[in-house]
Amino acid sequence: MKLPIAQVAPSGIKNKPFVLTKPLKVSLSWGDKMYIPKGYWTDFASVPKVVRLFVDHIGQDSTAFVIHDYMYNFGGYKRDGRTKERAPSKVTRRVADAEMRYQMGLYGASKARQFTFYWAVRLFGWLRFKK
Repeated sequence: MKLPIAQVAPSGIKNKPFVLTKPLKVSLSWGDKMYIPKGYWTDFASVPKVVRLFVDHIGQDSTAFVIHDYMYNFGGYKRDGRTKERAPSKVTRRVADAEMRYQMGLYGASKARQFTFYWAVRLFGWLRFKK
C-alpha cells in the first residue's frame, strides 16, 4: 500500500513554518477517509520545545504529525474537500493522539519514537487542543 506524503513548502510564519502545497487524503485507523486542504499550516508536531531538543520532529513520519495537528486545531476532521460538507467528524484528544501513534507506525517510526511523541502529546496536548 502506497501511503500519501504531505507535500509542504515554507510558510514564512513563525509558529506554523510549513504549508501544504497539495491537499492530503489519508485513511484513518477506523476506516474513515480524512481530507486536509491545500494551504493548511503546520509545524509537524505541536509538542513542547523541550521534546524537540531530544527528538527531531521532522522525518519520514511527518505526515502523521500533519494529521494530528489538523485534528488538534479543529477537534475533528473532514471526509472530503467539498466546501459545503456537513459538520466535520469530531474526535477527542485521546483519539487524535492514538491516531498519530498509529500513523507514525504506518510511516515507519520506531516503537521508541512512537512512544516518545505519544506521551509528549498525552501529557502536554491539552495546551493546544482546539486552540
